[in-house]
Amino acid sequence: MRDDLLARVQGRLELFAAESSPEIVLANDAVLEVMGLRSELLDRGGAGSGHAGRRWEPGFQR
Repeated sequence: MRDDLLARVQGRLELFAAESSPEIVLANDAVLEVMGLRSELLDRGGAGSGHAGRRWEPGFQR
């Protein structure tokens, strides 16, 4: 069940991250971290919300 939930969350976050501002991506990363899901998603090869696992940095271009 948890694997199914992680797969669904991962897919939705990847879609969302592709259309989001860097500030929203950072906020999503923080929420995932608090939920304890971000590291699991990254371990699975998922992006979490951080644009393919990369955290936003000043000057980041989509």
